[in-house]
Amino acid sequence: SSVTVIEESVFEDCTSLESIIIWGDITSIGKNAFKNCTKLSDVSISSSCMMIGESAFEGCTAMTSVIFWGGEEIGNSAFKDCTSLTDISIPSEVTKIGECAFMGCTSLSSVIIWGDDVEIGINAFAGCTSLDELPDGAVNDENYSDPADDEDTTANGIDPEFKKAMDEYEKFF
Repeated sequence: SSVTVIEESVFEDCTSLESIIIWGDITSIGKNAFKNCTKLSDVSISSSCMMIGESAFEGCTAMTSVIFWGGEEIGNSAFKDCTSLTDISIPSEVTKIGECAFMGCTSLSSVIIWGDDVEIGINAFAGCTSLDELPDGAVNDENYSDPADDEDTTANGIDPEFKKAMDEYEKFF
């Protein structure tokens, strides 16, 4: 039997991995599968891979190139903080780009989305400071926090006006 899934965190923090070709019968890449593979520079993903999981390639700071041959969904924070990634071309088969998917890709200067009806999650391209303009349908919200960020210390659900009032109140004590 052949491998069809790259499991969660299987190559996470593998700092000597430089290049991968995901081909054959692979249908999905699990959460954090290649997270923080800091030397990983080139990735090719076959058309059989329908799902790129949450934070699958997050923090791959040497990544300069990703080739998508198809697929359906790019998960939340999938390529977050891939600071060397310069351009991406997303095929027409992709129907969803998750929240914060390319957030913090500071070298990203070109994004081509071939599909006409692609759902783009909030802040998918936030912090991509080299982009002259956001792709159609992309929205950045500076008050939004990344749901995949485990180190998020903000108090979710607190009304901003209430927090401001409490901060002002604390100044007196």
